[in-house]
Amino acid sequence: MSDRIEELFDGLESDTLDHAQQDELAALLEDRQDWNGLTRLYEALAHKADSDETRVEFYRKAADVAEVGGEDLAKAVELLGNTLMGSDEEVVSTLGRMRALLSTLQDWENWVEVAESEVTMHDDVQSSVALFLEMGDISAQSLNDLPRALDYFQQAYGCDNSCFDALAKARAYPCSRPATSRNAA
Repeated sequence: MSDRIEELFDGLESDTLDHAQQDELAALLEDRQDWNGLTRLYEALAHKADSDETRVEFYRKAADVAEVGGEDLAKAVELLGNTLMGSDEEVVSTLGRMRALLSTLQDWENWVEVAESEVTMHDDVQSSVALFLEMGDISAQSLNDLPRALDYFQQAYGCDNSCFDALAKARAYPCSRPATSRNAA
């Protein structure tokens, strides 16, 4: 069986694999629970796709396999990064999924970067405010970047000036503001 898998991968690399053989290869890899091989197959098919829709479909399949089967969350995030096209709703959904994976990985710097992209796409003020607050919390607590945290809390308040949670969070980090001398004349 592994000889057949190698033969089919060789055909894939030389562009001689038809759809039936692609399906056969996927089935063989799935039967063997070779999640890395299946991820590699879908990623290769995405590279060879002749349309954006097909490319996105294969990258999503590869990301699903990497996440669920292969438990390679970092690879899943990387693959999802290739699917950021389509409707705003699809992109926001993908960015949210990427944030969830990055949270599991505790990759906070990249989490904040993805959140920065996502927050610009929200039409809903409350969603933006909630995301800015979360970005501020992560910046303060996980990245120990208090100036950045304060900036996010201010952006949340800028979106909704009745957001007292943003004010309270900003005030909770007084060391993020420049120190002023109380004894100044």
